[in-house]
Amino acid sequence: LSLLAGLHRQVGCDRQEADRLADLVAERLESRCGAQEQQHQRLERRLSDLASRLQGAEDEQQAQGRRFGAVGETVKDLQEAKGQVELEHSRRIQDLQHDLQ
Repeated sequence: LSLLAGLHRQVGCDRQEADRLADLVAERLESRCGAQEQQHQRLERRLSDLASRLQGAEDEQQAQGRRFGAVGETVKDLQEAKGQVELEHSRRIQDLQHDLQ
């Protein structure tokens, strides 16, 4: 009978130890899950920030492309105007040389 009582006490102690270990494991798991959730939220914010920055960079690239195109058109117009001015000067010089002869 005392052997049975001793086993009963041992089973009770073992059960308490198992419950304590299960609680400890559950706390650690909850802690890790909480840390993972926080890290996930930080990564989500970082990803959102990077996506915004990428969109901003794409917008700026498009704007620079438009400005570059406008500068190219201006250069083309100036080259055409330069050619017309050179042609007019050449004609005037020829006219002056003709008048001097």
